[in-house]
Amino acid sequence: MKMKNFEFEEHPLSGARLTVPFSLLGAIGPKHHAVVIGFNQADDLLWVAELSRKFGYRLVSAKEWFADNQKYLGGLKIAQNPGPRTNLQVAQSAVDEVLAKSARKTDYNVVLNNCESFAERHTNGKRELSPQVRSAFKAAGIVIAAGAIVLGNRTNSKG
Repeated sequence: MKMKNFEFEEHPLSGARLTVPFSLLGAIGPKHHAVVIGFNQADDLLWVAELSRKFGYRLVSAKEWFADNQKYLGGLKIAQNPGPRTNLQVAQSAVDEVLAKSARKTDYNVVLNNCESFAERHTNGKRELSPQVRSAFKAAGIVIAAGAIVLGNRTNSKG
């Protein structure tokens, strides 16, 4: 949904992160992240900002977001903004990015610009790889290092 103007009122959940697992792996698997914005003054609905592979950048009512993620809601987690930015700064920053890039699905990148990096960017104001991606890289590095050690030991024991 493309909006030129989006005015919202702060809500106790503004700046909070909604997280749902989107696989059978649940808590240990990949998760989808979105940021709670607040009430839109025009329709009095609670709104959420997100970047997703399916929808791109979007502002969506919480009701629609919950409907879109219905099969994953059993694992829903709501985390208050941990700072250092205020709830209002987090919400406004997310709205500004979505309005600037509305519905651009091509900007989604599972490594460099995913839903978690979107939420992190607005929570802490930094552009960096998301924690899920960093964890995956660490795990891959450990597997590669362990494989190299095993291969090195096999090579050394044969020689």
